Amino acid sequence: IKPKMKDYDVLVRVDVITQKCVVGTQINVDDISKGRHFLRFRNAVTIKVNLAYAMVRCGNIKAGDLVCDPFCGSGTILLEALDLYKHTIKCIGMDVSKRSAAGAMENAEAEGFDKDVCQFHCCDARNFRKYL
Repeated sequence: IKPKMKDYDVLVRVDVITQKCVVGTQINVDDISKGRHFLRFRNAVTIKVNLAYAMVRCGNIKAGDLVCDPFCGSGTILLEALDLYKHTIKCIGMDVSKRSAAGAMENAEAEGFDKDVCQFHCCDARNFRKYL
């Protein structure tokens, strides 16, 4: 049987990593990372939303926690955390780019999160403790 390389029914992905082989299927047709959390600003280098979501889920975040991202870019990880936990957490994002920090705040505000819930600062990650 010759496989169909176009107009196929199931997409099977195989990744070989050193001595391990991971086989999986694609369960969604559309890229869920497009169009979410970039209402106003999108950084040139942006983490995909589905990866940010997975990172937030693995973070063991609880109500009342402070979530920090010292290299926030357009704020994708923090926006995913806020979307998932709503107003039960606070977020602080930092980026050395003034444009990125301001754009991340615009994105947060566009999604209804104000400075009481989420703050973004233009600074080097070495100043991390100053904003905690």
